Parts: sequence; structure tokens; C-alpha cells
Amino acid sequence: MVKLFFHIGYWLVNSTIGSVYSSTCLAMSNYVLIRIEALQQELENLQQLVLHETQGEKRPTQLKGLWQGVQFSETDFDAARRAVFKDAYDE
Repeated sequence: MVKLFFHIGYWLVNSTIGSVYSSTCLAMSNYVLIRIEALQQELENLQQLVLHETQGEKRPTQLKGLWQGVQFSETDFDAARRAVFKDAYDE
């Protein structure tokens, strides 16, 4: 008889622990799914923003202050690129 009560008690404890474990796993799974959906939404918003900025009409940059009225040629831009990205242009 004692052995029977021990087995019933053991089963009750294990089923309770299993139930708590299952509900905890379910809650964590739901949380992970919600976070994944939120991240997907953020990525879609970022993608739309980047597409809008890259495909939109570009305004010419207005130089003010010290640089106002100075004319720059393509050669000036090439020299600046080589100065900034010198490792990329080393042969």
C-alpha cells in the first residue's frame, strides 16, 4: 500500500512539474515568436526607409560658409577619394 502511495505521489509531482515546464516552454516560445515578428517588422520598415532614400530624387548639396562659391571638379573628387581611401587605391 505504501508503495502504491509513493508511485501516485511521484506521478503527481512529475505531472505538476511537467505541466509547469510545458507552460514555461510555451510562454517562452510565444515570447520568441513575438520578438521575431517585431524584428521582421523593424526590418521591413528599415528596408522601406533605405529604398526611399536611395531611389528618391537627390538634391544638390548646398555649400555654405567657407566653401560657398568654390567650384569643384571631378579631379578634385578623385583626389579626395584617393586620400580618404588610400588603401583601396594602392597597387
